[in-house]
Amino acid sequence: MTEVRRLLLIAAICLVTSCGQYCPGGSKTYSDISALMQSLTEYAINNNGSYPSSLEPLVTPDANGHCYLEGYNGAVPTDPWKRAYHYEPPTPAYPRAHVWTYGADGKLGGTGEDADIDSEELRDSDR
Repeated sequence: MTEVRRLLLIAAICLVTSCGQYCPGGSKTYSDISALMQSLTEYAINNNGSYPSSLEPLVTPDANGHCYLEGYNGAVPTDPWKRAYHYEPPTPAYPRAHVWTYGADGKLGGTGEDADIDSEELRDSDR
């Protein structure tokens, strides 16, 4: 294993470990929201820029048997607290799809495990 690969592996392990420790809901929430956003983008690309009105079409096979979101046994994933993720398709006032969870308490706002996690937070952290 090259030194660069070894360092990348160590960095990846640290990221996953620290995210599970410090991120509300652990890394599951972030990976679910990321997968949902990628699937929504793929859906829009294949549907002339139109987004679905709910997350359900992402796990429903199309005419060719293709699902946009795979790996969840044909079901839309739930957050770590077993609640549905919230979703709003883009609007003229807000031109991006938006996916979020209200955290452990299921209420807007909060800190720690109760903090909201959303796709905008993920998008901003990728910068």
